[in-house]
Amino acid sequence: FGQRLRRVRITTAASTDAWRIKEALELPTPILDVAARVFNGIEAGGAWPIALLYGVAPLLPEAGMAASEGADKRRPITALSLWYRAYASIRYRQMQPWVKQ
Repeated sequence: FGQRLRRVRITTAASTDAWRIKEALELPTPILDVAARVFNGIEAGGAWPIALLYGVAPLLPEAGMAASEGADKRRPITALSLWYRAYASIRYRQMQPWVKQ
């Protein structure tokens, strides 16, 4: 997890679980290993923690549009947990060779 977290921009906003990348990078490696074991347990059939089940989808103004424009001039983005984003990124990269076959 530590290697993947170091690739995330420090200026990224806090995630839905309130973690900021700068805070996560300050955690010692054994704690990051625990996070990896949590995801391994989930993959083995364990339950997803509630904090990882939900995302937030704010509507952001399109480039060049005023914040006061209506919903039709906005685009949704989905914000997820920092930990889920790191996990998904790791698995995505691991699956690329298989997908390209």
